[in-house]
This record gives sequence, structure tokens and C-alpha cells, in this order.
Amino acid sequence: MNKVHPLRRNFPGRLLLLSSLRVAHLVGVVGSGAVLLGAQPLAEAEVYALVLVGSGMGMVLLDCIVNPDYLRQVSGLGIMLKLLLLSVSILLAGLVVPVFWAVLVGSVLLSHAPRWLRHRQVLPRRR
Repeated sequence: MNKVHPLRRNFPGRLLLLSSLRVAHLVGVVGSGAVLLGAQPLAEAEVYALVLVGSGMGMVLLDCIVNPDYLRQVSGLGIMLKLLLLSVSILLAGLVVPVFWAVLVGSVLLSHAPRWLRHRQVLPRRR
């Protein structure tokens, strides 16, 4: 438990695990982008997609464990929006490249936004 944020939980090795997941996620993003833009063979797309999705799910799970309010905050809702956009791009193949760039730019903007914005609670907690 955290004295400043009583609902936050922490554990030894969390930062190392998070950093490892971030590295894997960037490998997945860059590899998937290279496949989408034609710089890598399509045969490698599945590996990059698995690394991208697996590491992304790991980071979200870790964020939810550490901060139970994560999915009620701007950053968590941003993740839901990314998943929605990526789902749309799977259904509408012609939008894959524009959605890739939109998700990439949105992710950078959100991850580098001030803490007060990223962690602003948008959805109220049930009582």
C-alpha cells in the first residue's frame, strides 16, 4: 500500500518488469509498423503482433494491479480507445495504416502528458 494513494499497490521488481514489458512492446510496435509499411516481410507480422499484444496486455494488467482505478482514469480509457481503433482497423483493412499512425501519435501524447491529466479519474467508482 502507498501512504499517498491508499489504493495503490507496489511490489519488488515492478519497475524491472514494467521496463521489460515496455521494451518488448516497442519491439512489437516497430516490427508491426515495418510490416505495415512494407519494410518487413508479411510472414513476420504474426510474431510482432503477438509481442505487441502480449506485452501490452501485461502492462495493462500490471497497471490494474498497482492502481485499481486505472481503467477509470484518462490513461486507462486511452487504452480502451486504442483497442477499439485497432479492432476497427481489423474489420476495415483500408484503415490499418491511418489507425496505426493515430494510435502511435495518441499513445505518445498520452504517455508524455502530465501526471495530473493521465491519472485524472473520469469514471466514478461504484459505491
